[in-house]
Amino acid sequence: MESIEIFKKLWTEPIVNYQGKHYKLVDCQLSPKPVQKPHPPIWVGAMGTKMLSILKYVDGWLPPSIRVEDIAENISFAEGVAKQRGRPIEIGLECYTNIAPTLEQAVDESRDAIEQYMGKPVETVMANGVPIRLAPGIAKRFGVVIGGPDECIAGIEKYVKAGVKQFVLHFFPNEAAAKGLKLYAEKVIPYVKENYG
Repeated sequence: MESIEIFKKLWTEPIVNYQGKHYKLVDCQLSPKPVQKPHPPIWVGAMGTKMLSILKYVDGWLPPSIRVEDIAENISFAEGVAKQRGRPIEIGLECYTNIAPTLEQAVDESRDAIEQYMGKPVETVMANGVPIRLAPGIAKRFGVVIGGPDECIAGIEKYVKAGVKQFVLHFFPNEAAAKGLKLYAEKVIPYVKENYG
């Protein structure tokens, strides 16, 4: 929380003096100031109720690529925080994905990268997700959106319906990013824009 407060001060005040529990600033300046006013939006990537308590201080939440089922309860929590503070919180998602002309191609292309990164076969990740422990008693599952254009549209659409408004796409494998972005731009993004604004 202190670091967020410090950044906001540095972005909006000419000279900052700050004494907190963890940080101390004396006659500190930051130039040039950001163009966005009052300051750039502050996003946080966090999971678990304790970490999500920071949402009251930020503008957006960008969790890791968790399954739709797991993100829904956290979106409800974020919406409750937004209601308490009287202004919305943007919801994003780091989306692990691969898109190819067909489902089979997308699965084959991403197989090695998914298994290396997540330690499970791509089919297991697609069906059940991969468990991640966040803290005692808190577990979520990574999710992926892998397939041809139709499967990726359906996967992204589920997240949009759950309340996700922004996506950061991480392609598996990384080498598929240029091709994947092209297919997303041609097939997935126009569909989402047309149907969800």
